[in-house]
Amino acid sequence: MCWLIVLLVGLLTFVSGHPPPDRDTGCDVAVLRLEKMLTDLSSRVNDLEKQRELDVMEIENVRQDMEKVKTENRQLKTELDHMVTTKSDKQPPNPDRRIDIQKHNSGSNNSESPTFDSTMDTVPSINDTNIDSQPSTFETKIGENKIVKEGTVYIDATTKSKQYGRIKRDELQRPKSLSRNLTSRVVPSETVAFFSTLSHELTDVAKEQNIQFENVVTNNGGHYNQQTGVFTCSTGGTYVFSWTLYVYYTHWINSELVKNGIAFAYTSAGNKNYHEASSSTAVVNLRPGDMVWTRIQDRAPGAKILPHVSMFGGFKI
Repeated sequence: MCWLIVLLVGLLTFVSGHPPPDRDTGCDVAVLRLEKMLTDLSSRVNDLEKQRELDVMEIENVRQDMEKVKTENRQLKTELDHMVTTKSDKQPPNPDRRIDIQKHNSGSNNSESPTFDSTMDTVPSINDTNIDSQPSTFETKIGENKIVKEGTVYIDATTKSKQYGRIKRDELQRPKSLSRNLTSRVVPSETVAFFSTLSHELTDVAKEQNIQFENVVTNNGGHYNQQTGVFTCSTGGTYVFSWTLYVYYTHWINSELVKNGIAFAYTSAGNKNYHEASSSTAVVNLRPGDMVWTRIQDRAPGAKILPHVSMFGGFKI
């Protein structure tokens, strides 16, 4: 019996992670350890029971909160239905109206007062070409925010037939001259842009030599001179310039972008094993009369610039 208890204690010790008992301690030590383990298990069970009770209480609180939300939603729905019903009852009915149109034209002596009785608005067709250019119009306010414009429209000048109608519009109307005013605001401006490439090879270039890109592709405004390679500003503003140099291998060239003789942007190209291209872009403010061009800042002796890929361009923002 003692060995059975020891075996049971060893199994529980293995499951719980405690170190196994020493065989020499005997059954009493095993029983004491078993009692301690049972006490620990009872304590854990009690903790779990307390946690379960707390969870049940929290679930009950959540359920009560949900019931409160449902009750509030039902109250809001009831109030909304009441508001909709009240608003519908306050709207006045739309009975048939008989409106007498009084002709009110200061330039006419005709005192006829045509009348009509209609439940639908009648608007002259846009396909009718013979329409009196100046019909009489009057305004009658109906409801809260609507204006009834009424008048006499001449459909056919030969037969003198007339059609009376009403045109309803919102209180704030779009002016007839709106589209005309919008069109007049668009003021065309001069487009300034140019693009030119190098059409022949430049050999043995010198320091501070201007680069003349003579193959003009685009020259809107005519402000780029292909003979000198200089762009002259005619309209002040912000401009964008870009240039590319394709340099022959075994040589190098440093180039710069110049404004009125002062360089403000630079690029460098050159490799001893293969041809190399280098590009740069600059944004600058110009005033009328300012001049911009590209030139050689420094170079290796005998340096060459290859054509077609080398280019210079710019435009006004």
